[in-house]
Amino acid sequence: LVRDGGEPQHQFWLGWALASTGKIVEATKQFEALQAAYPNDPWAKVGGEFSATLPVLEKSLQAHAAAFEKV
Repeated sequence: LVRDGGEPQHQFWLGWALASTGKIVEATKQFEALQAAYPNDPWAKVGGEFSATLPVLEKSLQAHAAAFEKV
């Protein structure tokens, strides 16, 4: 449903959900599409900022999980 359009906020959350399930390439494409469709929307801005962190997301998640194991 959201993939076919929808509010910018919903499109952002779709990108976030894709990233959180390890679908980094799909999430990046989702955020790029959001920015292209709504260049002045605050959700698109946040999506672009979040998208920039995706290449290191998996590595940083592993580091955070390892830190919790030490506690």
